[in-house]
Amino acid sequence: MKTLPALLNLGLALWVAGCASAPPPRFATPPPREPHPKEAALLATLQSPDASLKDKADACRELARVGSTRAVPVLTALLTDTQLGHMALYALEPLPGEEANQALRQALSQAKGRALVGVITSLGVRRDADAVPLLQPFLSASDPDIRQAAALALGNIGTLPAVGALQSALVRADAHGRASLVKGLLRAAERRSSDGDRRTALNIYEQLRARADLPPPLLAAAWRGAILVRGSREVAVLQQAIESPELSVVHAGLRAAMEMPDPAVTRALADVLPRLQPERQLLVLETLAVRRDAQALPVLLRATNSLDRAVQLTAFRALGELGDPRAAGPLTSWIMDSDPERRELARAALASLPGAGVDRLILGMLDRSDPATQLAGLDLVARRRLAAALPRLLRLATAEEPAVRQAALKQVGELGAVHHWNALLDLIRKLSSPEDLATARDALVNLAERIGAGGPQTEAVLTTLHGASPAQATVLYHLLAQLGGTKPLQVTAAAARTGSPEQQTAAFQALLQWRTPDVADELLWFAEQAGDPRRRQDALRRYLQWASDPELPEDRRLAMCRQAHRIVQDTAGQKQLLAALSTIGQGEVIPLVRPLLDSPETREEACAAVVAVAERLRKRSENRALPEPVLQALDAVARMTSNAELAKRAQALRNPGT
Repeated sequence: MKTLPALLNLGLALWVAGCASAPPPRFATPPPREPHPKEAALLATLQSPDASLKDKADACRELARVGSTRAVPVLTALLTDTQLGHMALYALEPLPGEEANQALRQALSQAKGRALVGVITSLGVRRDADAVPLLQPFLSASDPDIRQAAALALGNIGTLPAVGALQSALVRADAHGRASLVKGLLRAAERRSSDGDRRTALNIYEQLRARADLPPPLLAAAWRGAILVRGSREVAVLQQAIESPELSVVHAGLRAAMEMPDPAVTRALADVLPRLQPERQLLVLETLAVRRDAQALPVLLRATNSLDRAVQLTAFRALGELGDPRAAGPLTSWIMDSDPERRELARAALASLPGAGVDRLILGMLDRSDPATQLAGLDLVARRRLAAALPRLLRLATAEEPAVRQAALKQVGELGAVHHWNALLDLIRKLSSPEDLATARDALVNLAERIGAGGPQTEAVLTTLHGASPAQATVLYHLLAQLGGTKPLQVTAAAARTGSPEQQTAAFQALLQWRTPDVADELLWFAEQAGDPRRRQDALRRYLQWASDPELPEDRRLAMCRQAHRIVQDTAGQKQLLAALSTIGQGEVIPLVRPLLDSPETREEACAAVVAVAERLRKRSENRALPEPVLQALDAVARMTSNAELAKRAQALRNPGT
C-alpha cells in the first residue's frame, strides 16, 4: 500500500516524466540594462587572443549577469566555437533585447550537433515567437536530440502557431518521434493555460487523452492537465480518472485532486469512493487526508467502520493526517480496542489532532475512575507531551493500580519542571514496591537532566534521606550519584562506611555509579579497607576504570595507578591495572609494568602495555631517543611475547628505521 509521501512523489514523478521537465519561467524579452562598468573589460577578454580559456569562460558567466545588447555580437561570434560555444550561449540566453533573439535565430543556420541543440533550447527559454517557423523544420531532423529540442522549445514558446506546428508533426510522426512531440504539446498546453487560453489547452489535453498509442506517463500527464483545466466545476473527468483501469491515470487524477483545494473536489472523491475496490479506496482516502479539507471528515469516519481491514486502518491514518479536531470524540471509541493495530492507529491519530478541546478530552480521561481509561489517557499524554496534565499525573502517581502509578510517575519525569522536583521526592516517601521506586528513580534522573538540577535539588534529596526506608534510600543514593557534589559524596561515603547494612549496600552501589572522578579517593579507601572482599574488589575495579579515563590528566592517572599497584593482588585486577597503564605515555609507567612481565598469567598484557607506552612516547617526541628503561623493556617484550606482531612492533620501536 502506498504511503502518503509515496503517493505524492509518484504523482509528481508522473508529471515530470510526462513533460520532461516543468516549463521554465517565462523569459520573453528581459528589461533593458544600462551598460555595466565591467562589461567593456569582459568583452575585451573574450576578444583577446592572450586570454586563457578559463578567463573567457569566467567572462561569459559574468556577462550572463551584467551584459547588455552591446555583448550580443561578441557572444554570437563564439556560438560555433567548440570550446566556448556553450558558455557563449549561457551568456547570451538571458541578455535583454530583441538583438539576442535575432542572433540566436541566425545561429540556427550555422550551428551543428550539440551546439544547435543549445541554440534551439535557448530560443524556447526566451519564448521567441518569431522563431517558430524556423524551428518547425527541425521537428523532422534526423538527429533525435535535435528533434526533441525543437519540440520542447516550441512547447515552451506555446503560441498558437507553435501548437499548430507540433500537432502537424504529430500526425506524421512514427513511434520513435512521438514522445518528444507529445511532451512539447504538454508544455504548450501548460503555457496556453497559464496565459489564459484554457480552451486551446483543453483541446490539446483532450486530443492526447484520446490517443491509444501514448505510454502511461504521457497519458497520465494529459489526464492531469485535462482535469486541472476543467477545474472543480467539471469533476466528472476526475472521477473517470480515478475509476480508470490504468493505474497511471488513477495517480494522475489523484495528483490533480491534491492540486485543487475546492470542496467540490472533496465531494467528487467522496461520491466515487463507494464504487471503488478496496485497493483503490486506499488511495482516495489518502488523497482526502492530504488535501486537508474538513468536508472529508464524515467520509473518513465512515471508512473506520469498513469491513475491509486495510481500508479501516488507512482511514485511521488519514484522520490523523486530516487533523480535524472534531474527529477526537469518534476516535475515543477505538483507543481501547482489542485489536492492537487499530488501537495504536486510533491513539496516534487522536494524539496528533490540534486544539484545546482535544487536550480537555484527554485530561478528562485521567479523571475517570477505571484504570483502563486512565492508562489510555496517560498514553495519549505521553504522545502529546501534554504538560497541562501534570497536576493529574501527580495525583495518579499514588493510584491503587500499579500500572497507572508507574505510567504517571514516568510522565512526571518526562514533562515536569523545576517546581515538580520536590513533589516527586515527596512521592518517594509514599512508595514501597521495588517497581514503583525504580520508576520514580528513573523519573527523577530524567527530570534532573532536563532541568539541569543543581544545589537546591541536591539539598532536597539530602533532606529526603532522613527517615527514608532502606528501599527509598537506595533510590536517593542513586540520585545523588547522578547529581554529584562534595557534600553528597561525603554523606554517601559516610553511609557506605558506617550506616546500617542496608544503607551501606545502597550507598556503596551509589559510589560505584558516581559520575564524577572526585569519588576516586573514596573508592581507594574501600579497595584498601573494606571488610567485605567482594566490596574491596568492586571498589578497585571501579577505581581502575577511573584511572583509565582519558578525560583525567595523565599525571593524576599515573598517581592512581601507583596507588592501585600497591594493593592489587589477583590476576584480573593486574590485567585491569595494565590496561590503565597502557593509556599513559610516560616512562614512569615501566617500573610498574616490568614485574608483571615475569608472570605467565599477565605476560602478554604486560608486553602489550610496554609497547603501547613506548608508541605514545615515540609519537610525542619523534626526534628523541626513548628512555633507557623503556628500551630495556622493549628488549624483554621482543624476547618474551608469543605474539609475532607485537614483537615486530617492539623491535621497530627499539631500532627505528631498520
